[in-house]
Amino acid sequence: MFTLAIVGNPNCGKTSSFNALTQAFDRDGYDAAIRLLSAHLRRHRAEGVLSTEMDQARFAAMQGDAENTMRWLQTALEGHQTALGMVRVEPQWDFLRGDPRFQALAWKVALPEPAGVPAAP
Repeated sequence: MFTLAIVGNPNCGKTSSFNALTQAFDRDGYDAAIRLLSAHLRRHRAEGVLSTEMDQARFAAMQGDAENTMRWLQTALEGHQTALGMVRVEPQWDFLRGDPRFQALAWKVALPEPAGVPAAP
């Protein structure tokens, strides 16, 4: 589980967003709330509001969706997002560590392997 904070300027829709998330969680559980957040970020991204590929990758990871997580991580890599610098140590990516695509992506970030993690091909 993750803790989520909703921040923003006054009268920008925080309460409405919180209520929608609470209703989705109460009605259909954690995965539904995460799907709603992900859709919200995609909609804002299309409108030019800040939402990064790493945000999308994190929400896909929260859902255990390896395909979309890898797609967003690859897009983040192509966009040279600095948040990828932590990809080898952040626990949210643990479910992907055995995936050759993830190993190749982590290798492309060109950081040294942390202790105890096998080197990628």
